[in-house]
Amino acid sequence: MLENPSYTIKTCQMKKLVKVVAFGSSGSGKTTLIRHIDPSKRNIESRKGLATTVAFDLGIVNRGAYKMHVYGTPGNERFKVAMKVVSVGMNFGLIVVDATRSMTPFEKSMLNELRAMKIPHIVVANKMDVPGATVDNLRDDVGISTPILPVSGITGIGTEELIELIVSMVERCN
Repeated sequence: MLENPSYTIKTCQMKKLVKVVAFGSSGSGKTTLIRHIDPSKRNIESRKGLATTVAFDLGIVNRGAYKMHVYGTPGNERFKVAMKVVSVGMNFGLIVVDATRSMTPFEKSMLNELRAMKIPHIVVANKMDVPGATVDNLRDDVGISTPILPVSGITGIGTEELIELIVSMVERCN
């Protein structure tokens, strides 16, 4: 589903700007997570009163020498063209999963695409504030090669750790 054009900037070549793209099924909490990371988040949502992202969300966060643009993509299949456009030039991926369930086929396919493209990535186990949420739901789907980080986009639990982990993984490349 994603394309890896020749002008994609590799993470290891980045000095200051990091383009992070969050993928996940509809309702996984991408918008809420980005809103907590950057309260002034910008987005394009449905105008019918639904909080469904139809193009993208954008949060900007500065951490040390890094400026991160964190994009949230739509989780609905009908908006996959927007997902393709937003992902061009990404150099870090997040798979945001509702931790009250296992990964969806869409989330698994996005994880496999990030691995195949050799783009550094993290699985974000979101909604840890909800009863029944656990990273154990995800371990079999994710395997041992990808970090899983528990967070709550509502309460902010784990969001600082998420930013620090992204910075740490980017720095390992430099």
